[in-house]
Amino acid sequence: MMLVKWKYYNLLLLLLLCYSCSTYEDDGITFSIETAYVLSVDAPTSIEAGAVASIPVTFKVTSGCGSFFQFIESQGEFTRSIVVEAQYPSGICTTAIENRTKSYLFSTTRKGLHTLTFQSGPTETISVSINVI
Repeated sequence: MMLVKWKYYNLLLLLLLCYSCSTYEDDGITFSIETAYVLSVDAPTSIEAGAVASIPVTFKVTSGCGSFFQFIESQGEFTRSIVVEAQYPSGICTTAIENRTKSYLFSTTRKGLHTLTFQSGPTETISVSINVI
């Protein structure tokens, strides 16, 4: 049963990555959306049930104009798979690869050991475990 769940989450993550590059327009500026790979996650080792942990997540953007767009997550009973999406406006930007940090808010009332897995490359991940007490 657990193997089926992991296959489902991996398939969902793969589908998210396949559709990770899209565009939208805001006030006449066109933005493209792309997966941004996570470099580091600074999570606490434990929190109290019902509390909110603000977890700094550092990711890289491929130009000086890149910024955080959203966290996409798929959730299991004690697991979360998280992909960071960055947005890039159309137009001229520096080509410098830069790092950005955004806080991921984690909260649950379910006690136990929770694992958060962040996409850090095409096939790589960074996992952190948080004991909810």
